[in-house]
Amino acid sequence: MNYIAKAKNYNCVISYLTKILCFEEIGVRIKQIAKDIGGKSINQKILEYLLDLGFSTSKQGTIYLKDCIRIFLLKREEECKVKELFR
Repeated sequence: MNYIAKAKNYNCVISYLTKILCFEEIGVRIKQIAKDIGGKSINQKILEYLLDLGFSTSKQGTIYLKDCIRIFLLKREEECKVKELFR
């Protein structure tokens, strides 16, 4: 219980699952989390993570950092698709 109480204090914790949940409930919760995350744009997700880490939207550096992360992720995704083609 102490661990859960501590984890809830972090802004980046979306949800938590306990061992006492049945398998069906765990599946439902995971699908809901995936749906919530999947409905956001990549820019929105990155910005939320940066804000959770303490960055400020009023700083131009935060916007540059967000753009750098987005470019890195998109480039990495492209590279993975190319590697998959050659398998």
